Amino acid sequence: MLTPLDDSLSTPGARLSALLAVSELTAAQLSVGMLLAEAVPVERVLDGTYEPSVSELLGAADVLEVPVAVLTGELPVSGHLGVSLRLGRIRGAEALSGPLAYANRLLDHGALLDSWFGPAAAPLRESLSRVMLSRDKFGKAAGMVTADRVRAVLDLGDDGPITDMVAMVESFGIPVASLPLPAGVHGLNVRDLRTGGAHRVILVSSTDVWAKQRYTLAHELCHALYDDKDQVIVDRAEEPEALPEWRAESFARHLLLPTRSVREAVRRAPAGPRRWQQVTASLMARFGVSRDATVIALQEDGGVPSVELDSVRSARVDDLLAAANLVDQWREFCVAEHAESGSPTLVSRAAQAYGNGWVRADLVADLMRGDIETVERELAAAGWQPSS
Repeated sequence: MLTPLDDSLSTPGARLSALLAVSELTAAQLSVGMLLAEAVPVERVLDGTYEPSVSELLGAADVLEVPVAVLTGELPVSGHLGVSLRLGRIRGAEALSGPLAYANRLLDHGALLDSWFGPAAAPLRESLSRVMLSRDKFGKAAGMVTADRVRAVLDLGDDGPITDMVAMVESFGIPVASLPLPAGVHGLNVRDLRTGGAHRVILVSSTDVWAKQRYTLAHELCHALYDDKDQVIVDRAEEPEALPEWRAESFARHLLLPTRSVREAVRRAPAGPRRWQQVTASLMARFGVSRDATVIALQEDGGVPSVELDSVRSARVDDLLAAANLVDQWREFCVAEHAESGSPTLVSRAAQAYGNGWVRADLVADLMRGDIETVERELAAAGWQPSS
């Protein structure tokens, strides 16, 4: 996770001073924008000896291009990703500045589309809100129990695979986009309060393989279900340390690969030296999980001794799948794994708004991760023409 810096901006003057320092405005221009009386030097506002009125703060918000709620303190700086980034208030954000800026634009685009259409439908939100979340202090146990309960609410049973993780997460009300992330970063989960209540955006790495992207989405869904409070959660390629990360890792594995299916596969494993290779390939293709996640499940949930899985760990994934005649099926799953993609929900709503003449093509292009000319042609080909 990225750690917010201590919030020392506890007064309107401190917030105004910090935002002015990173803007291109002068103090005099801020004074004009606030319509301050001649008897009130702007310095008094900035040092906190003068308490600005709501109308003056509205003027400041306009020229500084920030929500007035940030200036009044109703919305904490840590509740608005864009303001946090502008002020440098997120420790460690430098290496992720591009993806975080895109996440901030997604939140802005989503808020604009909501203003036209109302909140997007989220059919799974109510269903999953009824899930009793495990509060076990042992993260692995909590993740497993909660994953089983989610599967039960979704009527997936003990052996139903989740075919489309993006659709599932978006049905919970969270936009998902895929784009290149720095090496070692699998995903980002942003929690934002700018429009009231917690809203999230999830970014997954387009450089990861398909199965890892699915695992990352399941991991981030767990953070959303538990409403883990960090403004930016980074899913890195390293061993989890805190309880929320252990819980999310366990949740992801058990959501995608249910324990009973693993145990049943172990019970039915054929005899022979390649038995675990065959079982691994079969579980991978059926449930859309990686070789590494499957091996962990066979060991921890299926009780297979670690030494018996060494041949699986050392084998090439293509060889495992080829021996089980599953290469073509797997490649079909992975055909678009490295393509950048925008949130299907936001793209669909933006295309409709474009056709209604409410938004420009550049907003749709930003959501689709494409250039404007290409996106305009694709919109026209799909029948979306801006109304006059």
